[in-house]
Amino acid sequence: MYVTWKFCALLPCHGHRYFTNIFVSAYSQQHEKKLVAAIDFGTTYSGYAYSTKDEIRNIHVCKSSQDNIDKHLSLKIPTSILLSPTKKVLSIGSEAETDYKALAEDDEHTDHYFFRRFKMELHKSEKLHRNTVIKDSNGRSIHAMKVFKLYITKLKEMLMTDLDRAGTMVGHDEIFWAGISPHNIMLALEPEVAALFVKESRMGVSQDRESLTTYEAGAKFLVMDLGGGTADLTAMEVTADHSLKQLKFSCGGDWGGESVNKEFWKMIESLVGDDVMEDYKLRCHGDYMEMDKQFETKKRNLEDFDNMDIKLDGSFIDLVSERRGTSLKYITKEEDFSYLFQFKGASKLTLLPLCVQKIFMPSLNKLLQAASNMLEETTSAVTDIIMVGGFSDSKIVRQMVKRTFPKHRVIEPVEASLAVLKGAVLYGHDPIMVSSRICKYTYGIEVTRPFMYSDPKELRIFESGQQYCGKAFLKLVEKGQEIKLDEAISTDDIEALYSDATFMSFNIYRSTEKEPAYVTEESCTYLGKLRVEFGPQKQKVKVWMRFGTSEIMVEGRDAKTEEPIPGSVTLDLLDNLQSE
Repeated sequence: MYVTWKFCALLPCHGHRYFTNIFVSAYSQQHEKKLVAAIDFGTTYSGYAYSTKDEIRNIHVCKSSQDNIDKHLSLKIPTSILLSPTKKVLSIGSEAETDYKALAEDDEHTDHYFFRRFKMELHKSEKLHRNTVIKDSNGRSIHAMKVFKLYITKLKEMLMTDLDRAGTMVGHDEIFWAGISPHNIMLALEPEVAALFVKESRMGVSQDRESLTTYEAGAKFLVMDLGGGTADLTAMEVTADHSLKQLKFSCGGDWGGESVNKEFWKMIESLVGDDVMEDYKLRCHGDYMEMDKQFETKKRNLEDFDNMDIKLDGSFIDLVSERRGTSLKYITKEEDFSYLFQFKGASKLTLLPLCVQKIFMPSLNKLLQAASNMLEETTSAVTDIIMVGGFSDSKIVRQMVKRTFPKHRVIEPVEASLAVLKGAVLYGHDPIMVSSRICKYTYGIEVTRPFMYSDPKELRIFESGQQYCGKAFLKLVEKGQEIKLDEAISTDDIEALYSDATFMSFNIYRSTEKEPAYVTEESCTYLGKLRVEFGPQKQKVKVWMRFGTSEIMVEGRDAKTEEPIPGSVTLDLLDNLQSE
């Protein structure tokens, strides 16, 4: 059964005529795999988990053969990778960090490529494309896609090794990757699957944390997924069939644990000078990483805005004396720093409460304000706040959330840092556990339509004696619209303008406004290109786009028979050659 949207017009665009009768139809995808595996590619730590279809809730987390010195912080491995001078993978995780430190100590590291916590480098680019580059620890650039591919490939190899050791007899093509070949991949949204894990697991919690209860239909809660790089928030409701639906589209930003680390290093830089810090990172990178890990541990365990002691290595103290011509102890006694730092003994730097507050509060203020806004904008009563992700292990963060929202029950699962990873496995087995989502943006395509009196004259196009308006925004879904999992939006007949045409292409846009009229508006962002191919006998096709899942799914169909055209559609969201 189809539901017709009330819109129909003839829209010539990019070499085709476009009829915009739009339908919504049911869509479902089944997969029969022996095992579902998920990869959590985090800013600070990454890992994988899996379970078989026979024991869905018996989820196995990565069992690294590495001597992971960070196991007290995470069961996953550091998001670090070391490449040879020829850009071949030498090691990943804690092994990569140890190997690079050894190379640096022997002054043999400059021709190698070392990347640590490199995921957030992507946030520095407003538009990602195939040629996006990221810089290694020595400031040299490599294509981001290559580095990410190499790291994910190594994680997959580690998983297959684990499966072999466990005697599961599962091959590559028998795994459904909830998070990696296109027909075997599914992307999971972190706050959603974290909520799913908490809802499904009914796991116990530690004695000093709020206990969990079974969520019944109608229960509403806010999920705070506080990772190393980003903080993501979403409000969810348990439906009558016990699936989850979004109450409001997700929001978030780069307010994760790494942002606190950056503020820490900014404070240290203000104390000793940016030239000292730059030299320290280059000459003593291994020691720099050790100090960063030390702060990571202190950051999680600090009870309140109290003193925080950092043990400094000799190389740092000597470098400060060499560059500043005075001791670090003397510098901390200066008027500008005496209320922020104290130097004790031979190598202990104490961060005083005001300094600790300056380090934490920039991120916490943004997080708490975003949570407050979402709770206010969610008209339904949200009773619980679920905190997951590695940064939620910070005692200061938990305390600030509880103080800010005293009327809400704050729930902190024991496995908070693994909630996303394990939830992604559950989601991979049964995607309908999340039944609907709220569109964060308005999505549409660029079209050329008949010119109207109100259209800007600069967009007017003359073709065959007719006037058309170029760069018009044809809306497919609207910001704030609820899209169910099984809904697909279809454009009706797309007709080629020329009889010998074998393909058509569309530019895809999103907008922060509900009713954009033109793709040239400030609210619009170019996403990529949609290419539809067809044979000489198929001059009319339909394009089906599914927005209700965690990805935009596209399919081309014969307009007459509505049968799918295999390989007919290419959705290129890394295209950076937008025509002007």
